[in-house]
Amino acid sequence: FPELKNIKLRKWQEKSVAKLMLKIQNLKNKKYFNFTITAEPAAGKTLAICAKAKILKSRRMSDFLIIGVPLTSIKRNWVKTAKNKFNMNIVEDLTNVGASRWNGNPPNDIDGIVVTYSQIAAFPDAYKVLVSNNNTLFIADEVHHISEELKWGLALNDIFADNANIISCTGTNFRSDKNKINFLDYEESGKVISDVRYNYKQGLIDGVLRPTEFTFFNGNQVWKEGDKIIKANFKDKLDKQGKSRILRTALLVNSNGYIDSMIKTMDRKLKFQQMHYFTNAKGLIFAMNQSHARQIAKRVKLLVGETPFVAITDNKTTSKELNEFNDSNYVYCVAVRQPGEGFDAPNISAIGYATNIKQEGPFRQMVARGTRKIPNIGDNFQIANIVLPLDQDLKKFADQFKKDK
Repeated sequence: FPELKNIKLRKWQEKSVAKLMLKIQNLKNKKYFNFTITAEPAAGKTLAICAKAKILKSRRMSDFLIIGVPLTSIKRNWVKTAKNKFNMNIVEDLTNVGASRWNGNPPNDIDGIVVTYSQIAAFPDAYKVLVSNNNTLFIADEVHHISEELKWGLALNDIFADNANIISCTGTNFRSDKNKINFLDYEESGKVISDVRYNYKQGLIDGVLRPTEFTFFNGNQVWKEGDKIIKANFKDKLDKQGKSRILRTALLVNSNGYIDSMIKTMDRKLKFQQMHYFTNAKGLIFAMNQSHARQIAKRVKLLVGETPFVAITDNKTTSKELNEFNDSNYVYCVAVRQPGEGFDAPNISAIGYATNIKQEGPFRQMVARGTRKIPNIGDNFQIANIVLPLDQDLKKFADQFKKDK
């Protein structure tokens, strides 16, 4: 592809571009294409898709790009990759009022926009006009957030389905509510049909993803139900309510509890890596809520002497700080959920699971924040260390993750 002569793509990324061009060639009577990429988080989906957008723009097969994302914090990575690698100008701070003022005619000096799904769903008419007035390529990032049955999905389907070319991408092509995902095709068995698949094992073989190591903590937990005192550990047989209560109890920020053990373990593993060439190794902790995140940050400061960056909102300021975290002086980040999908910080190599979220999709996204490999550092010194409670659902997710190797 002459348009990509100065861009170094991995083999799977090159093949994905070729597959798209072949699909377009074989469209026959269809006006628009749907192209689906299922690739492990941190595998390089953003670069692969921007390469496709560049070719389509250069060959006048598309003249405007709309990128949809679930979170504001994801926007910056799209903007940086498009600009630095392909000299494409993507606007990230467009408001719905601003979009409506364009009246379907964006300025000539921009190649596209990146907006959140909630933003599009709040003012769909502005984007309908953009799509109808332009040969639009719509990129649905982390497309599993868009359900055919819910508000975002209904709005986006009305705007883009059969009105634009669509590239959908995700690292987890399923939803915990079992609803179908917009723009994806399914086999009769219910399995998603992907044009391109790139899994964790392939990433390990290609040397672009790190191996992972899971460290589990058990321990007795005590809580009160009415007048009754309950004492249990994660290996005990518990009903659904009991499983929920023991996890929430373990996640309480108490002296010498799970949170303290998690922090100390993460710090020990980070210090080992920092002593062996991985000098900027960092830790990321996922908390239950904002108050919980602040409490954990205080424990980090008390136990290891580091003041963490606390990310508890999804706005432009937090997004900017998150994107600077990788090269900052912070060693730890404590977050609620913001730095899951699309958060690019390769120096993260220790992850503390301190949230009560027990769904496989979010679990894999959180783990994947530590799997992006850094060149020229030995594998033994940049293993992704995941520290978590011995909750049986989380153990099952971890076992499946390891099985995928």
